[in-house]
Amino acid sequence: MKIRLIRLLLALAVVAGLYLPSTAQEATKFSIKEAVEYAKKNNLSLQKTRIDEKISNQKVNEILASGLPQISAGASYTNNIQIATQRLPNFINDALPPGSPRGPEFINAQFGLANSLTVNGQLNQLIFDGTYFLGVKAAKEYVAMSTLATQQTEIEVEINTIKAYYSVLMADERIEQLTASLRSLDSTLFTMSAMATQGFAEAVDTTRIALSRSNLAIQKSRLEDQRKVMLNVLKLQMGFDVNKEIQLTETSETLEAKMNILNVDANGNIGARPEYKILEQQIKLGILDKRRYQVGYYPTLNGFISHQQNTFASKGELSQLGNPWFPGTAWGLTLHVPIFTGFRQRSFIQQADLRLQQYKITKTQFEQSYQNEVFTARTSYLRALESYNLQKKNMELAAEIKRIAKIKLQEGLGTSLEYTTAETEYNTTETNLLISLYELMVSELEYRKATGGKILE
Repeated sequence: MKIRLIRLLLALAVVAGLYLPSTAQEATKFSIKEAVEYAKKNNLSLQKTRIDEKISNQKVNEILASGLPQISAGASYTNNIQIATQRLPNFINDALPPGSPRGPEFINAQFGLANSLTVNGQLNQLIFDGTYFLGVKAAKEYVAMSTLATQQTEIEVEINTIKAYYSVLMADERIEQLTASLRSLDSTLFTMSAMATQGFAEAVDTTRIALSRSNLAIQKSRLEDQRKVMLNVLKLQMGFDVNKEIQLTETSETLEAKMNILNVDANGNIGARPEYKILEQQIKLGILDKRRYQVGYYPTLNGFISHQQNTFASKGELSQLGNPWFPGTAWGLTLHVPIFTGFRQRSFIQQADLRLQQYKITKTQFEQSYQNEVFTARTSYLRALESYNLQKKNMELAAEIKRIAKIKLQEGLGTSLEYTTAETEYNTTETNLLISLYELMVSELEYRKATGGKILE
């Protein structure tokens, strides 16, 4: 009976398990282009830059709004608990016939009623102000500068994302290489152990190979930990949740197959660099800033029109408010002409002119450093390409040396030291080849950036 009950419970558990929702998290797949596109939409630094661009657009609207009619309205109610009393000369005495009785020399008078209500509205309009028109133009130029800053940040995010993607791929490739080397060592260790048992090999040979295998296993474990860190760096660059899984669809082989040798003879296009465009935009803003202070000497003209309605009521007669209303309307112009500002405006102009000179010097510095930057990027790319080609040849040599050393060891013609040395050299050459491939791909990115080219084809 107990056995039947246990079987029933196990069956129910299996059936229940079939209907439980899967909690396994499916990894999101990304090619290198998809990773870049995702980063451009979700990278937090880029989002902040885009918000700055939106703020600059709103700044234009703010300045434009200051030139539109400004309309305001208001109302005020006053209850005179005690109406102020004023003492006036008794003008009635002057009107009396001579010899008539006269009143006091002064009379006390109260003006106004206990309750008063005023409703008013006013419209103000800027008619002429030179700084306003320049401010609108400068704000629009600032928007253009913010757009260029966004483009520059996009390029930086694109490059950093690609580099992080490359790093993870190189780690994956190296882990696969170490796994293959461990399998090879396991096979050799098994063979040598059998030979040592039969007396055809020394125990030290087996021990030496086991030590080499242990070192490779430790190296693989460390690299797997580093790979996790590299993957998180990629997620952060992309703006992806670090707690979610992603899968890279590219491999080092596919990227290697897509590589084309760049034509590095051209000097590039400095005008395509967003940094250079930003410097040009700074000069435009500097010119407008200087003109803004210059037109500060110009007069400004404002107009206004106002209307109000007043109504009054005696004490205790609030119902009289609004019966009747007494209107009042006025319009006018206000002209402001600066005559002497204590040389303050002149100082502002000189400061703006000095800032403009700084902008021009910075632009010249960039033009001079640009040629050196292109030269450095070109040299780095050519050296990386040369190193990569040499490392591929070294890889062939290391593989051949390892193959011969393994055959000699198995046939008793070589030593375990010779084999482990060949294995170490082979692993070192594999690492160097991966490093040279990474440096080649990164140097290509840097050259494209330096010359103002498209980062990802």
